[in-house]
Amino acid sequence: MDISDLLEITNHVKRWLINLHYAQKERKKQSIDALQSVVLAAWETTVYLCEIRDQDKQSIEKKKKLAAREKKLSEFWTELSLHAAKLKLDKLSKGCRELGHFWSSPEIHSFHTVMKAPGGQKKDSERLKDRLDDIEQLAGKILEELI
Repeated sequence: MDISDLLEITNHVKRWLINLHYAQKERKKQSIDALQSVVLAAWETTVYLCEIRDQDKQSIEKKKKLAAREKKLSEFWTELSLHAAKLKLDKLSKGCRELGHFWSSPEIHSFHTVMKAPGGQKKDSERLKDRLDDIEQLAGKILEELI
């Protein structure tokens, strides 16, 4: 998995949220758990992206903290995949499940390595962060309408 895969998964999330914004109230109510998971997953991922920028300069303690955040990210994205599956959003569920797997094995799937790969990864990282911010805001607005 590389950063373009991460961007594609966030595309699926954003498309679902845009469509959900126009959905019937009943469908929105069915989606409350998924919306809450989206907000948490997007927020945690954004925080992680901010923390990882200076990983090379960080102490062992901070690196342990990042590993703990990766575990949490795995839980959030896996939980979102389960909510998406209940809503029969198969592509979204599959993408979120893959992202959960990605974060579950940081020794295999190091996002830091992904960020350092050639091909404008820093720019892609900022696009990913911006997209996560958009997703978090859109999901939050829909939740506000429902709660």
